[in-house]
Amino acid sequence: MYRCIANLEIDLDGLGEFYGEIGEYEILNMYQIISAWLQDDLDGPNPENTVFGVSEYALNWMSVLPGDISYRNLFDMGSCKVGNRYESIDYLYAKFLQTLENSKQLEPEYESLCLNHINVMSQYIEITLTCSQNIDFILFIKHWLRNCSTYKHPIYYRIKDAFYITL
Repeated sequence: MYRCIANLEIDLDGLGEFYGEIGEYEILNMYQIISAWLQDDLDGPNPENTVFGVSEYALNWMSVLPGDISYRNLFDMGSCKVGNRYESIDYLYAKFLQTLENSKQLEPEYESLCLNHINVMSQYIEITLTCSQNIDFILFIKHWLRNCSTYKHPIYYRIKDAFYITL
Protein backbone atom coordinates (compact mmCIF):
# COMPACT_ATOMS: atom_id res chain seq x y z
CA MET A 1 0.00 0.00 0.00
CA TYR A 2 1.29 3.46 -0.93
CA ARG A 3 0.36 6.72 0.74
CA CYS A 4 0.89 10.30 -0.38
CA ILE A 5 0.46 13.37 1.81
CA ALA A 6 0.61 16.52 -0.31
CA ASN A 7 0.58 20.10 0.94
CA LEU A 8 -0.72 22.55 -1.62
CA GLU A 9 -0.09 26.23 -1.15
CA ILE A 10 -2.78 28.36 -2.75
CA ASP A 11 -1.70 31.50 -4.59
CA LEU A 12 -4.33 33.84 -3.20
CA ASP A 13 -2.62 36.94 -4.60
CA GLY A 14 -2.88 35.52 -8.11
CA LEU A 15 -6.60 35.02 -7.57
CA GLY A 16 -7.23 38.60 -6.45
CA GLU A 17 -8.39 39.83 -9.86
CA PHE A 18 -11.11 37.16 -9.97
CA TYR A 19 -12.50 38.23 -6.61
CA GLY A 20 -13.14 41.94 -7.11
CA GLU A 21 -15.99 41.88 -4.61
CA ILE A 22 -13.62 41.06 -1.73
CA GLY A 23 -13.26 44.12 0.50
CA GLU A 24 -9.92 45.83 0.89
CA TYR A 25 -9.53 44.61 4.47
CA GLU A 26 -11.04 41.19 3.96
CA ILE A 27 -8.66 38.25 3.58
CA LEU A 28 -9.32 35.91 0.68
CA ASN A 29 -9.43 32.32 1.92
CA MET A 30 -10.15 28.81 0.70
CA TYR A 31 -13.74 29.03 1.87
CA GLN A 32 -14.39 31.86 -0.60
CA ILE A 33 -12.63 29.99 -3.41
CA ILE A 34 -14.58 26.76 -2.86
CA SER A 35 -17.83 28.72 -2.49
CA ALA A 36 -17.12 30.39 -5.84
CA TRP A 37 -16.43 27.02 -7.51
CA LEU A 38 -19.62 25.69 -6.02
CA GLN A 39 -21.73 28.67 -7.10
CA ASP A 40 -20.28 28.58 -10.63
CA ASP A 41 -21.22 24.91 -10.89
CA LEU A 42 -24.66 25.42 -9.39
CA ASP A 43 -25.33 28.20 -11.86
CA GLY A 44 -23.64 26.23 -14.62
CA PRO A 45 -22.36 27.59 -17.91
CA ASN A 46 -25.94 28.55 -18.91
CA PRO A 47 -27.87 29.74 -15.84
CA GLU A 48 -31.08 29.92 -17.84
CA ASN A 49 -31.06 26.11 -18.26
CA THR A 50 -31.79 25.16 -14.67
CA VAL A 51 -34.00 22.58 -13.00
CA PHE A 52 -35.51 23.92 -9.78
CA GLY A 53 -32.82 26.59 -9.62
CA VAL A 54 -29.94 24.12 -10.03
CA SER A 55 -28.20 23.68 -13.38
CA GLU A 56 -28.08 20.37 -15.19
CA TYR A 57 -24.29 20.62 -14.92
CA ALA A 58 -24.49 20.76 -11.11
CA LEU A 59 -26.92 17.83 -11.05
CA ASN A 60 -24.25 15.78 -12.85
CA TRP A 61 -21.70 16.18 -10.07
CA MET A 62 -24.32 15.92 -7.32
CA SER A 63 -25.50 12.59 -8.72
CA VAL A 64 -22.14 10.86 -8.12
CA LEU A 65 -22.27 11.42 -4.36
CA PRO A 66 -23.01 8.32 -2.28
CA GLY A 67 -26.27 8.31 -0.31
CA ASP A 68 -24.31 7.75 2.88
CA ILE A 69 -22.77 11.04 4.00
CA SER A 70 -20.02 9.43 6.11
CA TYR A 71 -17.47 10.67 3.55
CA ARG A 72 -17.84 14.10 5.14
CA ASN A 73 -15.77 12.76 8.07
CA LEU A 74 -12.76 12.68 5.72
CA PHE A 75 -12.79 16.48 5.49
CA ASP A 76 -11.60 19.06 7.93
CA MET A 77 -12.85 22.40 6.61
CA GLY A 78 -11.19 24.55 9.23
CA SER A 79 -11.60 27.79 7.30
CA CYS A 80 -15.17 27.24 6.09
CA LYS A 81 -18.15 29.06 7.46
CA VAL A 82 -20.82 26.77 8.84
CA GLY A 83 -23.40 27.74 6.20
CA ASN A 84 -21.59 26.26 3.18
CA ARG A 85 -19.34 23.71 4.85
CA TYR A 86 -21.31 20.63 3.76
CA GLU A 87 -21.96 21.92 0.27
CA SER A 88 -18.23 22.60 -0.13
CA ILE A 89 -17.33 19.11 1.11
CA ASP A 90 -19.89 17.54 -1.22
CA TYR A 91 -18.53 19.51 -4.16
CA LEU A 92 -14.89 18.56 -3.49
CA TYR A 93 -15.78 14.91 -2.94
CA ALA A 94 -18.01 14.70 -6.02
CA LYS A 95 -15.20 16.16 -8.13
CA PHE A 96 -12.79 13.68 -6.52
CA LEU A 97 -15.09 10.77 -7.49
CA GLN A 98 -15.52 12.07 -11.04
CA THR A 99 -11.76 12.47 -11.46
CA LEU A 100 -11.18 8.99 -10.03
CA GLU A 101 -13.73 7.46 -12.39
CA ASN A 102 -12.07 9.13 -15.39
CA SER A 103 -8.62 7.98 -14.23
CA LYS A 104 -9.80 4.37 -13.76
CA GLN A 105 -11.05 4.27 -17.35
CA LEU A 106 -7.57 5.23 -18.60
CA GLU A 107 -5.41 3.44 -16.03
CA PRO A 108 -6.74 0.40 -14.12
CA GLU A 109 -4.15 0.81 -11.32
CA TYR A 110 -6.25 3.71 -9.98
CA GLU A 111 -8.95 1.20 -8.98
CA SER A 112 -7.85 1.09 -5.33
CA LEU A 113 -7.11 4.81 -4.95
CA CYS A 114 -8.95 6.39 -2.06
CA LEU A 115 -9.09 9.66 -0.20
CA ASN A 116 -8.05 9.26 3.44
CA HIS A 117 -8.20 12.85 4.61
CA ILE A 118 -8.35 16.40 3.31
CA ASN A 119 -7.57 19.38 5.50
CA VAL A 120 -8.69 22.70 4.01
CA MET A 121 -7.26 25.71 5.82
CA SER A 122 -7.32 29.37 4.87
CA GLN A 123 -4.01 29.35 2.94
CA TYR A 124 -3.39 25.71 2.07
CA ILE A 125 -4.89 22.29 1.46
CA GLU A 126 -3.39 19.05 2.79
CA ILE A 127 -4.52 15.92 0.94
CA THR A 128 -3.84 12.33 2.03
CA LEU A 129 -4.41 9.56 -0.54
CA THR A 130 -3.65 5.83 -0.51
CA CYS A 131 -3.49 3.27 -3.29
CA SER A 132 -2.39 -0.36 -3.55
CA GLN A 133 -0.38 0.57 -6.67
CA ASN A 134 2.47 3.05 -6.89
CA ILE A 135 0.65 5.64 -9.00
CA ASP A 136 1.43 9.25 -9.82
CA PHE A 137 -0.44 10.83 -6.90
CA ILE A 138 0.59 14.37 -7.80
CA LEU A 139 -0.75 14.03 -11.34
CA PHE A 140 -4.06 12.81 -9.94
CA ILE A 141 -4.27 15.77 -7.53
CA LYS A 142 -3.58 18.17 -10.41
CA HIS A 143 -6.41 16.60 -12.45
CA TRP A 144 -8.74 16.76 -9.45
CA LEU A 145 -8.07 20.44 -8.78
CA ARG A 146 -8.34 21.27 -12.47
CA ASN A 147 -11.80 19.64 -12.41
CA CYS A 148 -12.74 21.73 -9.35
CA SER A 149 -11.59 24.95 -10.95
CA THR A 150 -14.07 26.91 -13.02
CA TYR A 151 -13.61 29.32 -15.87
CA LYS A 152 -14.72 32.29 -13.77
CA HIS A 153 -12.84 31.19 -10.64
CA PRO A 154 -9.63 29.29 -11.40
CA ILE A 155 -7.23 28.00 -8.77
CA TYR A 156 -3.53 28.75 -8.70
CA TYR A 157 -1.47 26.54 -6.45
CA ARG A 158 1.90 24.95 -6.03
CA ILE A 159 2.73 21.72 -4.34
CA LYS A 160 4.77 22.87 -1.39
CA ASP A 161 5.83 19.38 -0.37
CA ALA A 162 4.72 15.80 -0.79
CA PHE A 163 5.54 12.82 1.38
CA TYR A 164 5.37 9.25 0.13
CA ILE A 165 5.02 6.37 2.55
CA THR A 166 4.97 2.66 1.77
CA LEU A 167 2.65 0.87 4.18
